[in-house]
Amino acid sequence: MGDEQCQRFEHFRGQSQTCFIFSILHSDCNYLQQDKIKMNKTDIQHIFWSILHFVFGKRVVCVYKYYDLALSYVHLFRQWFDYLSWKIDFSVIQMTVTCRLIYYAVDLQDGKAYDTGFWTYYSYIFSFFSIMIGPVPYHNYLNLLNQKEEYSNIKFNKYKSVITNLIKALLFCGGEIWIRPYVDYDWYDSPQWNELNLLQKNVLQAIIGLVARMRYFAGFKFTQAAMDAVGITYNEDSQQFDKFITCDYSYEKDVSAIHKTTKWNTTVQMWLKYCFFDKLSNLFNVSTAYYMTYGISALWHGFYLGYYQTFFWWALINQNCKYVYRCRDKFQWIPASLRSIIAFTYCTFTMNQIAMTMGLLDWDKGMRFNNSMYWSGPIAVLIVFFFFFITQFGQKRRI
Repeated sequence: MGDEQCQRFEHFRGQSQTCFIFSILHSDCNYLQQDKIKMNKTDIQHIFWSILHFVFGKRVVCVYKYYDLALSYVHLFRQWFDYLSWKIDFSVIQMTVTCRLIYYAVDLQDGKAYDTGFWTYYSYIFSFFSIMIGPVPYHNYLNLLNQKEEYSNIKFNKYKSVITNLIKALLFCGGEIWIRPYVDYDWYDSPQWNELNLLQKNVLQAIIGLVARMRYFAGFKFTQAAMDAVGITYNEDSQQFDKFITCDYSYEKDVSAIHKTTKWNTTVQMWLKYCFFDKLSNLFNVSTAYYMTYGISALWHGFYLGYYQTFFWWALINQNCKYVYRCRDKFQWIPASLRSIIAFTYCTFTMNQIAMTMGLLDWDKGMRFNNSMYWSGPIAVLIVFFFFFITQFGQKRRI
């Protein structure tokens, strides 16, 4: 065995042992005793990643195969043993870890990972400040550790940002605790729901969607506070902690579907663009890369059929937004305020309606909900999409 092979073997053995220790320290003892397979799963997947990391080196495709294997196992495990659950458990951590693994591989391939030491890599993969959500590129993490570039001279007092985000997170928690029980998905199976007309249903489901998002905004803001406290979000240009934003709740009042998308789970949107869309657009045309990225995002979320229906309609809604933007000069005769009202109404009702299929998780419940809405949201999306796709009205170039 050569020196290089010996060194790789030592790295591999050290990481395997460390993963085992980490899984014990990071997990609840009773939890492990009740279901030991979850600990074994963690060990196996990180041992497998060790092989990929130290043997295959810079091959991003290998890391993507790991992502398919390990994360798919986690999703299937959860779907089998905890069906229709929205619990924040090991599967959520694995989703974020997957983002980091692929970030690491991409930066390694692009030559941006100037420090590939084992402990540096491992501290990045399991950095606790955003262990649930909020993945950031590996090279930004390295710059923070080494106080390089934008992190070389942090001037702004970060405590204001941290405290502000903590307060916002607590307020959203209050909404989840005291408001959510009265405005929940249970409405869709109630006798009162079927007595409402379509307009009333649209208004009520918009309110239900708004309240349901409070739990996510709470999680986003807690993570934002932690990321700000570490300093990873510092922006040298603005001298504010806004380089990486987990979410922007002005999402609720935006009139553009594309803007709404970028403001929701923003760090994951950045990951999808950085690691997939930008790479795929070099191999395929932009439209193909666009739809492939939505497919990857759906797979990353899990295997409930409702996910795929939601992401399909979500992609079409954003495509419609592009169509309308390109021919915006054709609608200048409509007053700006009225254009905003029309766009807000269309985006809010269609996006809320398609998102409910994902929120309900259960396919049958999702179908019952869509039937009760007469499939008005998807039909509205298809009408706009096929109008522009067939006529190419006001389009400067074909997508």
